[in-house]
Amino acid sequence: MLRPKNIVYSIFMLCCYSVYHVQGSIQCPATCYCNSDEIMSNVSNSSVWNCSSLTVSDLQSNGNPSMYDVQHLSFENSSVDFKENLSEFFPNLVTVNLSNIRINLTCTKDLLWLLAWEKKILNIGLLRCSYPRFFNGTSLGRALELIKNLDSQCLYNCTCEYEHIPNKKKLPNHEQHIEQLTIETILMNCTNLQLKKLPKMLPSTYKIYLDLSNNQIENLNELSTNPNYKRVKTLYLKNNKISSLSFLENSEWTKTFNVLNLQGNNVQELPVEALSNALNDFQIAHKLYLSNNPFKCDCLTTKKMQVFLSKHNRMIGDFKNICCGPTEGENAGMKVADVDLSSVCIIRAHNALDLMDVLNMTLCLLIVCTMSKFIHDYYNYRKNGRLPWLAAKLPFR
Repeated sequence: MLRPKNIVYSIFMLCCYSVYHVQGSIQCPATCYCNSDEIMSNVSNSSVWNCSSLTVSDLQSNGNPSMYDVQHLSFENSSVDFKENLSEFFPNLVTVNLSNIRINLTCTKDLLWLLAWEKKILNIGLLRCSYPRFFNGTSLGRALELIKNLDSQCLYNCTCEYEHIPNKKKLPNHEQHIEQLTIETILMNCTNLQLKKLPKMLPSTYKIYLDLSNNQIENLNELSTNPNYKRVKTLYLKNNKISSLSFLENSEWTKTFNVLNLQGNNVQELPVEALSNALNDFQIAHKLYLSNNPFKCDCLTTKKMQVFLSKHNRMIGDFKNICCGPTEGENAGMKVADVDLSSVCIIRAHNALDLMDVLNMTLCLLIVCTMSKFIHDYYNYRKNGRLPWLAAKLPFR
């Protein structure tokens, strides 16, 4: 027979148990199944959440999640994309289960926060990236290590992404091969940052596709003086304030680059000799883009440009859009390749003599006259013993 004291105690514990579970059901996000019952979870003094989906807004709408003593978090068969940082909401987390997640993982910088859970994820070695293309099949842990390494080297406000991974050879142990993949090229995007000069520091080791379009860069001397730029194979400098390309005349960089885009700058004249020497190296696939620059179209510049464009037209991606500048008179806006040289060069008629021709003929006649007079005086002296008139008049002591 129960004593009154025991009955009261039992009723009190039942109320506490009910309140605790009602509160738990309120605090638990709608997309999760949350269990704190030792009998149900088989985990002592812990809380287990199994979520089909979970976002930061789900957690924030339930008050302060850090008050929950969640130690085990499961996303088994869920569609969580992990683009939002959830780690700060689970300070006491012990394990994370990501079995059979139903989405294709996109391994980008957005997932770097998962490194805080790296040692807690039970099956991280089984998780594979699906996107981007170059990380397809790569383990999540390896991909995040590579992304973190690149992110630490990327310039402030620029974005850096892996651009190319060499084709993977088929090995017997596919998993071992995936972990051995290496990166060759990265894309470094520094557009629209109001930069006034080329950055001095660049990520190490990799070949670099560097996009510096839509800035205010004027000086390109770094290409000649900075050894870091030997790894820059593709350089986009669209819509800057570059007016001189003299740096190309003494730069080793011209021998190694693949793509140079100078569209939309203030370039008036090309160092055609330096560029021709670079483009003549057929071991490298060079590509130039030069349109939307105010090129000079005087006689000498036009001659050089037309020869250069005709010789290397296959390597100049916008060959047909390279035009004379707006101050080039009747040729303003005309394609350089179509400029008639007679409109910029003075071409004399076939029967006309210019000043140099007259001068040369005069000098030739004077030389003939002088030699004739010398021969005449010599024979006259030998025959009659008479000195030339001028020699006879000169005083002798």
